[in-house]
Amino acid sequence: MKSRIYQILTDAADFKVIFFGCNHIDMFYNGLEGFRRLIYKKNPNRPEPKKPDYPIVHETFVAAGKNYEEIYSTWMSQLLAFTQKHHYLPLAVDTIKLDDKSLELQASFRVAMKRDKPNVPLKAVTRQPAKLEKVKSGYQITITFDV
Repeated sequence: MKSRIYQILTDAADFKVIFFGCNHIDMFYNGLEGFRRLIYKKNPNRPEPKKPDYPIVHETFVAAGKNYEEIYSTWMSQLLAFTQKHHYLPLAVDTIKLDDKSLELQASFRVAMKRDKPNVPLKAVTRQPAKLEKVKSGYQITITFDV
């Protein structure tokens, strides 16, 4: 059984999402996959092909902050802006370099097609700071979005 990578908090007035990971780097991998599932519905009948027949775009995101919460919020905000501007669908994290104060992450994207059905209409990452917590299985970080 695969462990969950994100959870939407339905009892809050705001749209809050918790991303999970066994370590800090894993939270970024799960963050990209969870973000993808948030903005587009996953169609089990149409998985991504092994050999893509569409152009792949690689984008590098650089974020800095005084802690992981700031870094994660900045990155998630950059990711949302990039996908909205170009109508891209995130595919995978290619490379990641993370330390206590900075992040450099390269990810693969493809253009969203007609078959990709929108899921949650995210507008922006709120200014409310992210909340990082140590949990039994690793870490979780809570991000608040405007919808």
